[in-house]
Amino acid sequence: MMKLLLLTLAALVAFMAPDRVDPVMKAFSQKASAYCVSFEYSFSGTRQGRPAFSGSGSAEVSGDAFRVEGNGMEISCDGTSRWVADHMAEEVVIEPVDPQSPDFLVNPALLVVYASDAFETVRTETGVFGGRNCRRVDLKPVVDAGVKSVSMFFDGDVPVGAKICSSDGTEMVFNISNLAFSPLKGATSYRPSGFPSSWVVTDLR
Repeated sequence: MMKLLLLTLAALVAFMAPDRVDPVMKAFSQKASAYCVSFEYSFSGTRQGRPAFSGSGSAEVSGDAFRVEGNGMEISCDGTSRWVADHMAEEVVIEPVDPQSPDFLVNPALLVVYASDAFETVRTETGVFGGRNCRRVDLKPVVDAGVKSVSMFFDGDVPVGAKICSSDGTEMVFNISNLAFSPLKGATSYRPSGFPSSWVVTDLR
């Protein structure tokens, strides 16, 4: 489930790829890079040899920091450390993140910083997503980001969803709703204040 949440966030930040992309994506990128971006999401998909999956939750990206919540999991990152909390198991793992290393599955918010080096446009065309006509932008990674291909869908200049195929064969349809912009937040906003004494805390920093 953690990897699915990471792919979920990667779907949003791929919308922010600025340089070698469709003009609509570039305009969104320019706005998104100056704000804290929040949204709600739902997803469904398949993995080779495994049952179908689905879920929903919320996400927020502010600079190189982020928080993703869904299906009992919460992943927070302040740009240097990452907290992976499983609320059902009452466990949290804290690990360091190297902001200079473009390991997007470890820290997918780095796609915001390195997006111009991460994706390029394959083609742009009219497509259908969620029963409505949209602008479809097909992207391919130019670095190893754990993502094989991404198709982004825009209704006007607003991103509404994506279809993602990861390198391990996972395929996911990702829906965005209630996307909003607010002032950028500091890194401390993404550091958990603490966990109950009953939780198992593993600090790998």
